Amino acid sequence: MTTLPPAPIRDPWGSYTWEEWLRKVSQIGQSTGSVSWSGIDFTGSSLTNIVDRKHNDLSNMQGGTSAEYYHMTSAEYTLFQRNTTIEYSVPLTGFSTTIANGTGFFIVNPAGTLATGTITMPATPVDKQQVTISSTQVITALTHNPNSGQTLKGALTTIAANGSAAWIYRSTDTTWYRIR
Repeated sequence: MTTLPPAPIRDPWGSYTWEEWLRKVSQIGQSTGSVSWSGIDFTGSSLTNIVDRKHNDLSNMQGGTSAEYYHMTSAEYTLFQRNTTIEYSVPLTGFSTTIANGTGFFIVNPAGTLATGTITMPATPVDKQQVTISSTQVITALTHNPNSGQTLKGALTTIAANGSAAWIYRSTDTTWYRIR
């Protein structure tokens, strides 16, 4: 039986090494119809058995606790969720709103220029959470506030049509820092 060498994962895709490995996989597949588990060379791998391999046992990839079935910590998962959620607002006149917890993108889409508006940052952000605020129209006098117990660096006072800015939250000093 022909043994399939380990995939050349340290070489760039499309290199000669990958081409040669794929050629061997093809040859084995054409001659036997499949690649048997016992025919794989596990050199450099801690993987020894796929039949009873549990999802949470993936080598050096477990995130969080033993009961969490994703490969990032609970805090990383929460941060990911909070940096991908979109909140969309369509005010007709001056407005006042608090960005919802978990929002990563706050989009203001008024029909035309607004004379005034007030935006308050989320009440319970997580460390490293980012919030981007954008508007499709001009907001002439914009009041931009931190939430209770927070500090906001680089607050907006106006925003241009199709303008945007972004902040990242640092929980150590409960401060939103402008990053763009």
